[in-house]
Amino acid sequence: MPAYQAVVFDLDDTLLDDAQATRLGVQALFEHYAPARAAEAGQHWQEALSRYYPDFLDGQLSAAQMRQARIRHALASPELSDQQSEQAFEYFMQAYVAACAEGLFGDALPCLSELQQRGYVLALVSNGPDTMQLRKVAACQLEPFMAFTLTAEAAGVAKPKPEIFHQAAERLGLEAKDCLYVGDNLEKDARAAKQAGWDSVWLNRKGHQSPADVVSVGSLNELLTQVLG
Repeated sequence: MPAYQAVVFDLDDTLLDDAQATRLGVQALFEHYAPARAAEAGQHWQEALSRYYPDFLDGQLSAAQMRQARIRHALASPELSDQQSEQAFEYFMQAYVAACAEGLFGDALPCLSELQQRGYVLALVSNGPDTMQLRKVAACQLEPFMAFTLTAEAAGVAKPKPEIFHQAAERLGLEAKDCLYVGDNLEKDARAAKQAGWDSVWLNRKGHQSPADVVSVGSLNELLTQVLG
């Protein structure tokens, strides 16, 4: 691969074990608000995410509307007011962010430190809501590494649309050819970045079969040695 000036990362399940943090946050939420549903907490939360998150990414729901709808759906509590829904979501967030603070993958900080020492500009591009992602970045102490965190909410467009990558390159003051994107999602990260004119790496932590049209690594250590070495 050619030389780059910037390496831009996805956050959830790339640098951060979001799946584990979510499990812990959701379990705390249900044990407090809906103990009778706690045994299937993950299923209820995922159903609510699948129902409302795409509408948020498409701009049909605001972040607040999405939060409130998810809480009411997951807890099976349509009677909750907006304020009560926000309070419940904040209860989840506090447990979730606490788990995030301990939830970086073991190869994340060493990789970021090495890239920073090599002189790369680093940044984050994430589909998560702005406030949620910034709280997680702060909790994980990623701010010293990142030039910025660009979320779908702030950008007004979500991955896999190329516009979010165009905005990131503009904020970096670089052309697409100077930027490398790294993420765990084959379509929304690796292929989407390529569609925007970037080079990309699929972080394939689970060892799935890698298509011929993408560069893939199994860890961020491999990113350093096999792609950027």
